[in-house]
Amino acid sequence: MQFSAAMDLRERFPLTVDPDDAGLRLDQFFARKLPEISRARWVRLIEKGFVVIDDKNNSNPAQRLKVNSRVTLAPDAPLLDEKGSEESKNFTPEFLGQAPEIIYEDTDLLVVHKPVGLAVHPGAGMPWNQTLVAWAYASGKLGKADSKDFLAWGDEILEEGRPGIVHRLDMPTSGLMVIAKNPSVHAALSEQFRTREASRLYFALVPAQALKLMNSKDSLPQRLEAFLKLEPCPIALRKSPEGFMSFACFLERDPVNRTKFRVSKTDKGAKKALMHLVFSPAQMGPKPEFAWAEVKLETGRTHQIRVQLSFLNLAILGDGVYFGEKFERLMLHAHTLLFTHPKTKDEMKFSAPFPFDFTKHNLIAPKSRILEMLPEKISEAEPIDPDFDDS
Repeated sequence: MQFSAAMDLRERFPLTVDPDDAGLRLDQFFARKLPEISRARWVRLIEKGFVVIDDKNNSNPAQRLKVNSRVTLAPDAPLLDEKGSEESKNFTPEFLGQAPEIIYEDTDLLVVHKPVGLAVHPGAGMPWNQTLVAWAYASGKLGKADSKDFLAWGDEILEEGRPGIVHRLDMPTSGLMVIAKNPSVHAALSEQFRTREASRLYFALVPAQALKLMNSKDSLPQRLEAFLKLEPCPIALRKSPEGFMSFACFLERDPVNRTKFRVSKTDKGAKKALMHLVFSPAQMGPKPEFAWAEVKLETGRTHQIRVQLSFLNLAILGDGVYFGEKFERLMLHAHTLLFTHPKTKDEMKFSAPFPFDFTKHNLIAPKSRILEMLPEKISEAEPIDPDFDDS
């Protein structure tokens, strides 16, 4: 876990492969160059796609390196510190951001309403004391950061700066999150998200042409169909007569802007992304400008909802990163969270209203209906292994 710039070993990057290191496996190279981090931890970081070789992501620890290759870390790579350092053990947390609203809390977990602008965990350019994790420690929700309970989270969770964090939301996204108060509850909740027993529902404000897509007999928008003839991508878009849609594709990091993601032209080295959609008008009248997209995620890829909607030419309003119309905020909100309590086994359901003045833009407040439209066979599908990134 990293708590000060002095400890951040990312400052040693980029690394260049010299003749003595040519031919080494990638994990061996890191073990030689940065022995402060164990080889096992490097393997985990590589497999999660945090390592970049010559501007291409690499998730293979056994990749052999060529002389003069440039090795660096992805922009969202976790902070790196020397395992077990005294500074980590004696850290005193503070929080300097906007606190979330507590929706529910017991001895094992809490559900919070994360505001726009609050980062979930530390990362590139995001200090610890401005994150949701820092709030959880500073407010005593996760115990004391300088105790053995803190170290009990284990290396993999601590090295990514996310104790308690089960799933994530982008900094400009608002909505519900569940935070585990101990490692056993964290593991149980993470498994529920992995096997789709837990559900996350979102509302996004998109252009009104979404309604045409929903009502069209064509399987794909004509503009997208023309694009795919020139740039084939492995995607699947399924629609029902009732207006329910499922969209599957593969996502990869953008090779030009490493902080962005895009729909991949191949499944090699990319991650499967699946979501379900229902559209409804966001304004009264025969010609609304905007529509609501209600989304249920089956995978939790970084920027997933934003990338997939943009690919359908339905970029979320306020999403300047993925070509959305200018708006006062990113109009994406995690409105409902459903899971089974790991200890009591109770079915838990929480909803949060959109923190937005709808009258300001003559918008109709969205109503949730995606669960009642969800086909039975989808809920019985085989688990997809998510990596629990923000949406």
